[in-house]
Amino acid sequence: MRHRLLAALAAGLALAVTGCGSPAEVDGLLTDDWPALAEPALFTPAAGVCHRHAPRFDTGAADYKPVDCGTIHQTETFHVDAFDAGQGEPPKLGDPALKAAYDTCDTRAREWLGGRWQDARLSLRVGVPTRRAWDAGARWFRCDIQEFVALHAREAADREQSLRGELAGESDLRLGCFDYEVGDEYIEKMLPTLCGIPHLSEYVGTHTATHRTYEAMEADVDGLDRACRRVVAGYAKVPDDARLADRAGWFYYQPDPYEWGLGDRAVRCFVDRYGSQLTRSVRDGGDAALPVRY
Repeated sequence: MRHRLLAALAAGLALAVTGCGSPAEVDGLLTDDWPALAEPALFTPAAGVCHRHAPRFDTGAADYKPVDCGTIHQTETFHVDAFDAGQGEPPKLGDPALKAAYDTCDTRAREWLGGRWQDARLSLRVGVPTRRAWDAGARWFRCDIQEFVALHAREAADREQSLRGELAGESDLRLGCFDYEVGDEYIEKMLPTLCGIPHLSEYVGTHTATHRTYEAMEADVDGLDRACRRVVAGYAKVPDDARLADRAGWFYYQPDPYEWGLGDRAVRCFVDRYGSQLTRSVRDGGDAALPVRY
């Protein structure tokens, strides 16, 4: 009885299947008449937005959380561009392609800010796609700008307005005159002050390092010293000769390894008088501003 019941069920199932015929105008294929799915759009960041904190160097859609620049933020994206289509691998820190992207961001930053970001308490950053996005075809790079807290404390500062046009006129972010505090061996704090009152140092400009590696730049103390000496002489309009050291001293801030890897080559130079106070800006001051002391 059990075998006959199973046989009957099998026969009924066969009838049910063969009874499900298709109309003549239907071919029976389930997918060939469906419209093709659109290719998923690649994530590309936007310019003209801000970020509560600094985005990762390699950013994906899941990490991307822009905010309005009128709210508290630490980073602003002012330009988005693209690597050459022939760039096969995603650029890493120190790669020539990343340096080229950084140089593009540098040029755009000067236009957007209205001045050289190196002359202000600002830092330039570059962001790239994640490896997964790169493999999917993303080739963008992102140009970001940050205000930092102080020369001796390079963490990003909170802001509540855009930096667009910030350096086109007077700005509290411009590097000017400073007092400083010295630790056991090095300057530990740089404290902004007015140039019209007694102070210890003044920002005089930047030297662009041309070393092939960060290690070579860091080891070339004499070369960086000579470079900043030239910047001091040009700023103060005094001869760049053996007597310059009798007029003033100088020191500098160099990029850190991460900044160098991005493409930053700016060495910021400062003049001082060996701990004695300056009473005015030395800019274009000649012998009156920096007389020979010995």
